[in-house]
Amino acid sequence: MQKNIEQHTAGPANLEKAIKKHFEQASLPDFGDYLFVRITDRLNYERQLKTLKPKLWAAVGAFLCGLGLLIFSFEISLHAFFQTPTSHYFSLMFTDFSVILNNWQDYSLSIIESLPLGSLALLLSSVLASIVLVDFSAHQFLNFRRTLNSVHYGPDNKVV
Repeated sequence: MQKNIEQHTAGPANLEKAIKKHFEQASLPDFGDYLFVRITDRLNYERQLKTLKPKLWAAVGAFLCGLGLLIFSFEISLHAFFQTPTSHYFSLMFTDFSVILNNWQDYSLSIIESLPLGSLALLLSSVLASIVLVDFSAHQFLNFRRTLNSVHYGPDNKVV
């Protein structure tokens, strides 16, 4: 039993030797390299799927967390913007534009002072985090699709 475990954990070279040895001992007709290549391709395909499935679930979770974070930070920022006089300063831009042009330095300082910087920083960081998480998710989905499309087997393991 320990010998089998050591053979499977040692790497692909030992697995190849074990498969060839099994073919020799089973007294099967010589299939050449065709059957061996199909078996190793299928093993590689299953190994890729086994490593990609957790990454795919992590990508789905990351996408949902990023979406939740974005909605949460948007709600907080919207609430903070309505509590500050920033919206009044922006509406002043459309009603008394000549006054703003005459006192543009004071006006710009007033807008900067009235911004809710904490919620603005939270909103911008959540947008950045969401972009990174969506990129990670898209990359994992593409890897999974590429792996599924690269296989040459149908549902009943026949070559398509």
